[in-house]
Amino acid sequence: MSPWRSLHLPKQIDVVSPSGELRCTVDGYGGNDLIIIDDVKNADVRVGDEIRLPLPNGREDVFTVVDPKFFETKSGFPAHYQVRLRRKDSFPRHQGGHYDIKVSGDGARVNISSSDSSTNIVGDNVSFDRLRDSLSSSGLEHGELISLIRYIDDIKHSETKQARATAFQKLIAASSSCMPIITPFLPFLTRFVDGGASSF
Repeated sequence: MSPWRSLHLPKQIDVVSPSGELRCTVDGYGGNDLIIIDDVKNADVRVGDEIRLPLPNGREDVFTVVDPKFFETKSGFPAHYQVRLRRKDSFPRHQGGHYDIKVSGDGARVNISSSDSSTNIVGDNVSFDRLRDSLSSSGLEHGELISLIRYIDDIKHSETKQARATAFQKLIAASSSCMPIITPFLPFLTRFVDGGASSF
């Protein structure tokens, strides 16, 4: 029996990716700033994902994943994830947050709870400069903007895939307030991190 059950009742939670895809539905224990997940075979939790906890009124409490850590079996405790969270908001079930952001393919348009007025950012039109410009003109607080631009520069200039991936995770974790701006660039950034794109 899971030791977490003696402290908390399990809550069925959804894990939703930044592109609006449901990664998994698993039991979680705790809440607020920390969730424990012991279903390690089915759990898929990454920095920047949303954790969505159902509420009795049909809405969901929504949290941003800040730091998911996996712990191996040790000292009598089974393998599990400890997931640090930052509260985002509450939304109707399966609405709002990442569910309102849909990205698929290089030519995808992004609609944030609105009609389609987005601009495609594809292929040679994608650049780190355009991403920086989009963030700079968004009205973000200066300190937040500087941090995001630093992570973008780290992605661009890192020499290894692991370093690029780490910088990308930091960018996603720090961009919850401006995810609609970042989202059109996700296909480009993902290819670049994987080594399949070049900067220009």
